[in-house]
Amino acid sequence: MQRAARILPALTVRGDAAERSRLTRALERGEELKLVEPPQRRVRILPALKALDHARELAKDTPAEALYAARIDELELELSLLASIGDARAVRPIVARLYGKGDLLVPLGESQRPVREVAQRLLDDVQNEVEAESLPAESEGAPSAAGLMRAAAHHARLEIELKVDARLVSDAAAGERTVYLANRRFGLRQASRLAVHEVLGHLLAGANGRAQPLGIFALGTAGSFADQEGVAIYLEEEADLLDGYRVRTLAARVLATDSMHEGASLHETTRMLHREHGFSARDAVVMGLRAHRGGGVARDAVYLSAWLRVRHAIAHGRATCMELRNGKLGLGDLPLVRELGRDGLVRPPAFRSVAGYYPSLEGADSSETRGPKRSSSLRATASGTNPETSPPSRLASLTRFDAT
Repeated sequence: MQRAARILPALTVRGDAAERSRLTRALERGEELKLVEPPQRRVRILPALKALDHARELAKDTPAEALYAARIDELELELSLLASIGDARAVRPIVARLYGKGDLLVPLGESQRPVREVAQRLLDDVQNEVEAESLPAESEGAPSAAGLMRAAAHHARLEIELKVDARLVSDAAAGERTVYLANRRFGLRQASRLAVHEVLGHLLAGANGRAQPLGIFALGTAGSFADQEGVAIYLEEEADLLDGYRVRTLAARVLATDSMHEGASLHETTRMLHREHGFSARDAVVMGLRAHRGGGVARDAVYLSAWLRVRHAIAHGRATCMELRNGKLGLGDLPLVRELGRDGLVRPPAFRSVAGYYPSLEGADSSETRGPKRSSSLRATASGTNPETSPPSRLASLTRFDAT
């Protein structure tokens, strides 16, 4: 089962820096953008499918059979996606089933709304916050984004590997024990946010999963991709690092996903983000590529929806951030996970982080860490409203939206 999961790196967001630069210049000049992707290598998935059949038999009559069965079904769908990369007509229905679109319902107070409505309101109401990009990805003996990653890992007692990769379209990505950083410069707040998200979110959950008796905690349960992204963004918010630029980006990704599913071209998607919503040409191209790559492997609707779902569950006492990082888990898994814990099949987290922690720039490359910083944004706002209806002040539009 683990071997089957490892053949999915084709779904990682990768690209070519020169091609992105070409597309960015074309968008700035008002020229037509045409996506040129290299030919897709044919992937043989039959051996992996046979391995999944074997895994399904092994999981029968085990205490965690339901977790394994659901994840095996999901893996079969992911393998079908892997075999279809580059074929838009085959890719897009599978992507919609796996990751959803803008019609995903998200909780806001006592109601639910399609995430595209929330995304549109955030883009209309939240102010952008531009940050100077002062930190290199890596710099020996000087402050860097990689240094902040190491500081966060030191805080959680994690051993990680860092790789700077010019092919990344996203700013960063996490493997099992590795953080990949784009070869570019970062703002300080942005780099701190990435460290919290990738290290204290994804890598810490993975490390805790590998320490569990059941391998499903390391592989990831069905639907855990989305909810783990929600947990990582919740950590950004707890650390008071979720600024207007980040929130608008999460919202724009939903619109880019819908644009692709509605049949828009890369040019139409990026132009909409650039002209209608004020994103830079570079950011619009990156978000467009994330939605249109490989025929439309758009997973980006899950980020905003999962964050709102996770913060709602935590605010209502249905989950804690730490139990959601005791492996790669989804919110829906928690009742069974708790039951397995009572039977001794789930151990307490081996790795933890202090709530509200963020990595310090001073001494980051020498792995020194800063003490915990509690964000007040989830506790109250100037208006005295409660956490559920009070995102950070930059997100006040959610409060007004909930009242409509």
